[in-house]
Amino acid sequence: MKPSIAAYLLTFVANVAIGIVMLIALIVVMNGYMERDARWGMWTFLVAMIVASVTLPIMAMYAANHLMRHGLKGLTSGAIAVVGFSIIGFVVDLGLIFLATMIAEFMRNSR
Repeated sequence: MKPSIAAYLLTFVANVAIGIVMLIALIVVMNGYMERDARWGMWTFLVAMIVASVTLPIMAMYAANHLMRHGLKGLTSGAIAVVGFSIIGFVVDLGLIFLATMIAEFMRNSR
């Protein structure tokens, strides 16, 4: 299997796993909001998490190809791309938790 395809698959699996853990954390964070207020934040998080889980592996695939063109071996370039874009996915999902909570708070205060 080419390192770029392996980087894509591993980054996708890692980002989906991180997203599921962050979704559970978001449910805990939104434990005081009414369902009609929390719903907007939850949907925002889910849609943005899906977008991030699809785009970040594509970026990891291109990063692995770029690193291989600049002289790194396939395993090294794939590992760097997977770890790097998995950390970026974690940071993005963490930011999405804050965004989803702000949206829920806005919906709570707008009624």
